[in-house]
Amino acid sequence: VVETTRGTTPVPPGFSRKGELARLAERIRAVFDRRGAVLMPAFALGKTQEAISALHAMIRRGEIPECPIFIGGLSWRFTALHDGLAEEFPRELPKLRMIEHVGPRLLTGRDIGGHRLMAGAIYLLSSGMMIEHTLSNLLAQRMLTEERHAVFFIGYCDPESPAGRLLAARASGGRVDLDPRFGPQPIYCEVDHFDLTAH
Repeated sequence: VVETTRGTTPVPPGFSRKGELARLAERIRAVFDRRGAVLMPAFALGKTQEAISALHAMIRRGEIPECPIFIGGLSWRFTALHDGLAEEFPRELPKLRMIEHVGPRLLTGRDIGGHRLMAGAIYLLSSGMMIEHTLSNLLAQRMLTEERHAVFFIGYCDPESPAGRLLAARASGGRVDLDPRFGPQPIYCEVDHFDLTAH
């Protein structure tokens, strides 16, 4: 028995992870230039830490400006654990302690309702599929109405999930139903997918 998320998805000609990261950096710069914020839905374990490392590298190379990076409570706990185990397992950046060196900011479910979106900030929030009532879903609903903001997916999106529905609706020019309580909403913000999945 073999499980594979990407078994029927061909890799485009000329694709490389390095090229996809460069494209992501370019799009982040464009959002910041128009005074917008970037939401990157990500799983709390694994994908958040991978993304923090990638963003840290982009900042150090000058590909994107220094910026606030917000993560959620569960992501914070997993990132702290990840930092604590840094020397226990082989890593590309064994000396990187994300909370100490990158300094992500904590955004909790208690805070998000009153949180004012910051221009030039990255919101690396779970869940990766933007399931209803999660931080990424709640923030996306607020970002949809403004052209200056962007929602960038950096991993696999199940077509039936709110994330998958948003991608499909953006491609078709339709509305999206992120939460059944509010019904379909128009999409004005930028929406894109970057093939950085670990699957």
